[in-house]
Amino acid sequence: MEARTEPESAEARTARTLSDIAQQEGFEETSDPALQESADRGQAKLLNYGQLYELWERQQWATQDLDFSQDRIDWHERISEEERFQRMYGLSGFFIGEQRVTDELGPIMRACRHIQVDRADGERSLAVAQEFLDRGEVVGIFPEATISRAMEIKDLKTGAARIAAAADVPLLPLVLWGTQRLMTKDHDRDLSRGTAITVSVGAPVPLSGDAVADTAALRTAMSGLLDDAIRSYPQHEPGAWWLPASYGGSAPTLQEAARIDADEKAARAARKAAREGA
Repeated sequence: MEARTEPESAEARTARTLSDIAQQEGFEETSDPALQESADRGQAKLLNYGQLYELWERQQWATQDLDFSQDRIDWHERISEEERFQRMYGLSGFFIGEQRVTDELGPIMRACRHIQVDRADGERSLAVAQEFLDRGEVVGIFPEATISRAMEIKDLKTGAARIAAAADVPLLPLVLWGTQRLMTKDHDRDLSRGTAITVSVGAPVPLSGDAVADTAALRTAMSGLLDDAIRSYPQHEPGAWWLPASYGGSAPTLQEAARIDADEKAARAARKAAREGA
């Protein structure tokens, strides 16, 4: 008599797959550091880009293969309604970032609806952003194009004003304050709980069609928002490294930061030339 077995159900296959994944090397390494008990003690450590990509490459996980049961519990029981709203709202926009980041974290960044920026062809990225605006989407751009070591608003690129005018959509100034205490240039990351973060959104900047003038108006609006955010910040610390020099902090001035940026850019170019010449 021929032995016969019933075909495996989809649910059984999923359970078996998740069980296999849980046994794989590196599974625990991908748990959210912010939700680990160590985070409450200020000891949370994130993976760097290289480590994260190595894990992704090694595991090649598909979204449908992951067990989100604990995430579902954390979402409803450990994360407040306000934070859930902020996270969902933040992911609803398209954020523009560097091609280099996209290359390293491509699958993750694409899942977050990230628009890649190739520094050699920035105009193409603006064209893609405008396409999304034309479809009624929200596009978020960091117009400084890099992190400000001075903790103040740097000179802005004109891209945000240009695509807002071309798509005939509002140009909303937005400023983040406190995030530099978590992660920024020249300082260690600190992802412990309790750091206050301010998100300030201003009124739409009137657009004249002159990208340079509109960008100057945007910078003025952002500077005003930043001033309000700094002065009302609940965890003000005179002399802190994350506070602008003009507000009594020890961060570099805009002029000092510009010199540091220029030196860094020159060193990066030298390393690139050395690699290409090797």
